[in-house]
Parts: sequence; structure tokens; C-alpha cells
Amino acid sequence: MIGNKSLSLGEARSQLYSVLEETEGSVVDKYRRALSVGCAYLDVDNGHLKQIPGPDRTNARVSVASGDISWISGDTALDDAGFCSMTVERDASLAIANARAEGYEDNPGYEDHGVACYLAAPVTVGRDVYGTVCFVSPESRDSQFDPEERLFVELLAQIFGRRIETEHHAEVLADSRSKYASLINVSPDSVFLLDSTTLSVVEANDAAVALTGYDDLTDLTYPELWDGAGDADNTEMLEWFTRKEGARRTLPDGSAISLVRADGTTLPIEVSASCVTVGDRDLVHAVVRDIRDERERERRTAAIFDQTHQLTGLLSPDGTLLEANDTAVSACEEDREEIIGRHFPACPWWQTDEATRDRLRDAIDRAASGEFVRYEVEIATKSGSRMIDFSIRPVTDDNGEVELLIPEGRDISDRYERDRQLDVLVRVLRHNLRNDITVIQEYTRYLAEEVDDSLAEPVRTVRETAGTIIDRMESFRRTVELLSDPPEQCSVAVTEELSTLVSTYRAAYPAAEISLSMPDDARIRAIPSVGQALGELLDNALTHARDDAPTVAVDIECAGNAVTVTIADDGPGIPDQEAQILTGEQATTPLDHGTGIGLWQAYWICQLSGAECAVDSDDGTTVTVTFPTPV
Repeated sequence: MIGNKSLSLGEARSQLYSVLEETEGSVVDKYRRALSVGCAYLDVDNGHLKQIPGPDRTNARVSVASGDISWISGDTALDDAGFCSMTVERDASLAIANARAEGYEDNPGYEDHGVACYLAAPVTVGRDVYGTVCFVSPESRDSQFDPEERLFVELLAQIFGRRIETEHHAEVLADSRSKYASLINVSPDSVFLLDSTTLSVVEANDAAVALTGYDDLTDLTYPELWDGAGDADNTEMLEWFTRKEGARRTLPDGSAISLVRADGTTLPIEVSASCVTVGDRDLVHAVVRDIRDERERERRTAAIFDQTHQLTGLLSPDGTLLEANDTAVSACEEDREEIIGRHFPACPWWQTDEATRDRLRDAIDRAASGEFVRYEVEIATKSGSRMIDFSIRPVTDDNGEVELLIPEGRDISDRYERDRQLDVLVRVLRHNLRNDITVIQEYTRYLAEEVDDSLAEPVRTVRETAGTIIDRMESFRRTVELLSDPPEQCSVAVTEELSTLVSTYRAAYPAAEISLSMPDDARIRAIPSVGQALGELLDNALTHARDDAPTVAVDIECAGNAVTVTIADDGPGIPDQEAQILTGEQATTPLDHGTGIGLWQAYWICQLSGAECAVDSDDGTTVTVTFPTPV
């Protein structure tokens, strides 16, 4: 097994830049030495820079290897079906610590060439994938490549890509010394050739003329073309734009680069520049790209991102905070610069307790695997603790891989406090009413024994009514608790629930004929109290029967991803107003509210379970409830 580094990331990067910035030696030698640095940092045997085959490419292409390659079977570690081809096809880095253990034993890279350990990134030149930079070994690693190691290889691929692109441009320039116009018109972008001393325009292609609106750009200087560059020193500007750090969108002072057109209008641009020699003349080859559309998209995205009262952010799949909107930043004690780049659970909002942070870490892991996660949680803000409705949504690329996570939090503190107050009110009211009604029951019990027969029945009615009020209070309490803090759905054995209910009601209504038809086992996805809803429907069928010997048929059927429970009776039929409660068509008003809480409870429980109710009252009453099955 391999995996012991001889260089740190900082040392490797320092050596890498030192090698590539040397003026001595050939290009191939620099590439080979750069690959050797990578081998030392990653502790692998070989590093390769390979160009992918193409119909318009000859064998005279960059192909560099570092280290002893005698162990590799065949003449190359790259073929049409191997690991490098996989890297090119996915256009992203590929890391394999143990090819056999990770299921690549049939891949030509392992089977034909003996590559057991592989880390690579695609090399892009211009807009095309040029090839790969890869590091391989015949021995597997003990652990996966970490993010720093992958980042190093991706950085090296970017550097090689820019170097190869620069060399390519230099070759084109050298081959076209006498025809500047033909040289730069090969690019679809706006291209300028500038004198390296005065930074005045020597030549520009047709795209540059169209972009600027000038008929003739010759001898115009960059301060005349680039807004805000007038006070900058030429040498400083030349050094700034020709650094090997990619395209520029800002000047040295941090201001955005804008192109001044012939009509005086300005537009945002991106500039890529490199120094070239054409004949005996040193020039600056500048590629200018109009980025108005990108800026507009960024502006719209920022507007959507920041103009919301929700706490919103962007995370990498490992939980690193990449961005946070103004609402989120203003809620914490630290500035944006202090929290960006920090692991999300370490940010100020989550400094409540370790259990909260553990739950957040779990949520990040689940979201990174593609799951949408949502729950209510208390966070810390500079104005105190707040309760939020929190979620993390994964964002995937074209290949379905999670590339970003979007955390969002909606402040529900006021609602949470109202729920808490309502809970206290219900508890206090229930306690006081129960005590008062208990007093009524005791007095009526005493009165029933003392009064004559003519008053005994009214007294007994008062006592029974008091008991009914207590039962209803308990029912109201359970309903309030259910709606204030709805439980999560789970798998419920509906056959067991209905078997118990039917047995109970057969005992309570011995004269009734209650039949039950069902499979041996049927499970539904519902909240745990679903049996209460089914009991309310069964009770309603028996309570409102035409006579003392009603007939009720209970049936369970399974079909596809649904389970249907049907309760049919031979009673007078449920009134339309009551039926509309079950189907969700009836809302409570001062005049239309139904005769009791039972059917409302049944409806709410079914709704929280994701079930649908249907009622047929043409001949008796048939209530059909359709539940989803467990996932």
C-alpha cells in the first residue's frame, strides 16, 4: 500500500511554480519535472501528461511521463477504454485509490496495464479537452485521495492547459509574422495585438472592430479603450495582465474592466493576455470577451439571492460555506468575510449545542447524497435564539452528481411561540374545566340520591352531559397537539389496526353485523394515530344507524402503490355537509361547521397521512380512504 507523502501541499505548490517559472530548459523537461513534483507529493510511481487521440492530430504531440514506467504493461497507460478515457469522458477529476476494491478489475487500465492507483484531471486548452494529467502506481492506497490532493492535480491540469494554450498561440503567431490580420482573425473572440512598451493597438481582428465600434483601432492605447486605466503605469498594467493567473475582469486597484466604445458607451469585459514575439517585435496578445450577459445573470441571481427574508446560503457538498445572503449575514455577529469558507456547522448560527450541530452534519451528509432534508431547529442570532423552518436542497450537474447544497431557513419563531402559548392555554383551560365539571358531577351524584323520582332523570342527564364534556375536552386536547406538532409519517400495519377496531366495536355493539374483508397483511404510510381516524369513521357508521342492528362492511384492498379502506353501512346516509368535511370541500364558518369534532379529526389525520377520502351516500354511506404504501 502507498500513501505516505514526502511533500506538503504548500511545498509541492512552491516547487511546482519554481519549475514552471524557470527560463532554462525545454518545455517537455519542465513538464516532466513538474510531474515529478506531483509524484513526490502524492507518493505514486508515475506522472503522465497525455494528449487524447484525434483525427486532426499527428503523433508529434505532447506526451510526457515521469518516473519508472517499466512496470506498465504495454506501451502506454492511456487507451480508448482505460482510466484516462474515463477522465476525458466525464470532463472532471477521477480518483481511484484501489482499482480492484472499487470495481475496476475489468477496466483496461487495471487489467491490461496494471494500474491499481490512479488520480487524474482533464487538461483543457481553450474550450476543448486536450488530454489528461494523471498519476498512477501499481500499488493501491490505504485511503482515498483527499480534497487537497485532488485540488493539486486539478491545479496542475489548469496550469498545463494554460501553458499549452499559450504555446499554441505563440506558434500561430510565429507562423503568421507577415500577416497580422490573418493571424488574429482565426479567433471568434475579440483579439488585440498591443505594443508591449506603449500598449497601443498594432492590429485587431474583425470581432474587435465590431465590439468597439471603431473603424480603425490602430495606434489607440489601452487607456483610451479601457475605462479607469488612464492613470495606471504601462509596466504595471503589462505585468498585471500577463501574469499566468487566467483571464482578468478587474484592474490592479480592484475596479472592473470596462471597454469604452466609439460612441462613448461602456461594457464589462474579460481580458486574457500573454506576451509574444512576432519577428523582432515584442507584442501583447490580448483576447477580450464581452461579459454583459454573464454580469446580467449574476445581477439577477444576486437580486433573487439577497432580496428575500429567508436565510439562504450556498455550500459545497462537504459543507463548506461558499456564500450567504444579506439576511443570513445580518443575523449573526460576524462579518461575511469571517464566515465564508468556514465549515457550516462551525458558523455562528449553530453555536447553540452539540446535538444541533450533529444533526446539521447528518443533514449535510444526507443532502450531499442527493436527499432533500427539512426540519425545525433553534439557531443563534445576534438578537437571540430563533426557531426556523430549515432545509438543505442538493443541486446536481448534468451527470446527476451533487455539486452544490442550498441551505434555507424561514423564521417561524412567532408561530412557534403562538403554538406554545396555545398549548399552555389548552392545558390550563382543560385543567380548570375538568375541576369544575368534576364538582358538577359530584353534586349531581348527591342530588340523584336525595331528590324524588320526578327529578332523578334530569339530574342523571346533567351528570352524563358533564362526563361527555370531559370526553370532548380530551378529544380537543389530542387534536390541538396533533395539529400543533404533526408527527412524521411511518409504516403502519392497517390490517392489525382494523382487526383491533372491529373486535372492539363488535363487543360494544353486539347486535350489529360488522364484517371485515382484508388480505393477510397490508401496510400503509400514515401518521401513528391513523387508527383514531378509522375508528371515528366506524363509530360514525354505527352511531347513526337506522336501527339497533346495523350492518357495516369493512374492506381492505391493495392495488399498486395504494391501499384502499372502505367502510360501508346501511344507515340513512351521511349529510352532504358532513361528507364535505371528509373530502376537504367544507370549511368551518359560524353557520357551517358540522355537528362534531370527530369527522374533522378523521379528515385532519387522513390529510397528514397523505390519504384521500371519498363519500357515497346514495344508498347508505360508503366512505373510501386511499392511503399511499410505504416507500
